[in-house]
Amino acid sequence: MKKYVTILLLTGFQLSINAQNQLDALRYSNLNYSGSARFNAMGGAFTGIGGDFSSTILNPASVAIYRSSEITFSPTFLYTQNDARFYNNSFSEGRLNFNVGSIGYVGVMPQIHKGGWKSFNFGVGYSRTNSFSREYSFKSGFEDNNSLIYNHVNTLNRFSPALNQDEITPTFPSDVGLAYETGLIDQLSNGEYDVRFFDADGIAKSYDVIDRGGSGDFNISLGGNYQDKLYIGGALAFSIVNYNQQTTYKEEMNYTSLEDSSLAQDFPRSTNFTRRTSLDVSGAGVNLKVGFIYRPVDFIRVGASIQSPTWLSLDEKFSTSYEANFVNGSSTFREYFSEFSYRIHTPWRTNAGVGIILGKKAILSADYEYINYPKAKIKDAIDPLFNYGFEVENETIRQDFSKAHNVRFGLEYRINVPYSIRAGFRYDDNPLSNQIADNLSSKTYSMGVGYKNENGVFVDAAYSLRQYGETQDLSFTNQTARLEQISHLIQFTLGVRF
Repeated sequence: MKKYVTILLLTGFQLSINAQNQLDALRYSNLNYSGSARFNAMGGAFTGIGGDFSSTILNPASVAIYRSSEITFSPTFLYTQNDARFYNNSFSEGRLNFNVGSIGYVGVMPQIHKGGWKSFNFGVGYSRTNSFSREYSFKSGFEDNNSLIYNHVNTLNRFSPALNQDEITPTFPSDVGLAYETGLIDQLSNGEYDVRFFDADGIAKSYDVIDRGGSGDFNISLGGNYQDKLYIGGALAFSIVNYNQQTTYKEEMNYTSLEDSSLAQDFPRSTNFTRRTSLDVSGAGVNLKVGFIYRPVDFIRVGASIQSPTWLSLDEKFSTSYEANFVNGSSTFREYFSEFSYRIHTPWRTNAGVGIILGKKAILSADYEYINYPKAKIKDAIDPLFNYGFEVENETIRQDFSKAHNVRFGLEYRINVPYSIRAGFRYDDNPLSNQIADNLSSKTYSMGVGYKNENGVFVDAAYSLRQYGETQDLSFTNQTARLEQISHLIQFTLGVRF
């Protein structure tokens, strides 16, 4: 039977102290390259072409193609729209985000002619590798009386003998314990536990998520040109990650007769409750890249590169709170905080590409990228306060992730000497195995224009549209929700070659 990727994992509804799971590894391994406007307009298909600062993200040999130095800056505007469907209800949310796609410098060293080597170049700068910014909401009416708290009650009732009341919070401090302390759960005379709204004949649910943050690489690359035929390069990249997620989940109970539900004064019924979570993740890491570009004939370039895992060290702060209201006018509030440090090793990445350069008139390019997602790993911090091991999470990674095959295509056509037009397409393969009943693949369509004058000053603009969707299983509602995401990216690059 196929499994769904659940909203419990995607959005922080973890029912344990350790909030880290396999989708944390996926979040930092599944990259959505940004960079310069030219790079994005041509679909990021630059492994075999080089000559653009952002192409060093894929292949550090790109820096060896340069014949003159360059400085570039690429501001980016990203609007992400999410259309959600839940209980046959549709909702739309959008978020506009500004960031820097890339900023970099390439230095061309003085020409040399020693042993066939003609030049050595270096590059330094920052390129964004992912954006996590998005907002979405799910809402329902009073279609049924399913509730998250029933999951908590079922958890407690599995114990035999039953847990004492003073054992609940120490055993489940971040969820079940909070629900019990806020009065959403009560112990019956027979020792079992039940909800405070057992006679509700309908429960409306709403769920709101706000994600912020991104990741990027600060690259230091070095490349050499051998007889204008072979270009080789290597890079050391320092990765930076920041991610914040705020969620608000609310249930509102409907009673046929509010008066009847108020009769037992020692057992006031819940009218609604709200669960809020906050997750802050920050960290840094490092990876290595090596690659080459080869010109078998003047108008063809072929290239390949390999990138090591990014060894990330992450610090996480997590908080959750429950607030409950009752028919007698009372309310309760409880909150839980935790901090945790851990490491993630992303999988190896391999890129191969070919470019066809038709004089000074046109460029055609194609890339292939291979990522073995099951090789991602979660590990304890270097100096952990306690050893957790992550054996279960890493086994889930091996079972639920798959090998991905991504492709990118690009076209550039020079209308006349100063002006160019560009187009591109990118397909990112599904990182989940066929045992998961969901598909996290995405398609990106792009276009752009460029201007470069005789003094080396250039201005580029690009637009790209990315389509992505995911199915989320809200297990406590017995319903699935569908999230369709469309991202609109508008980017500009200002630069000069000298």
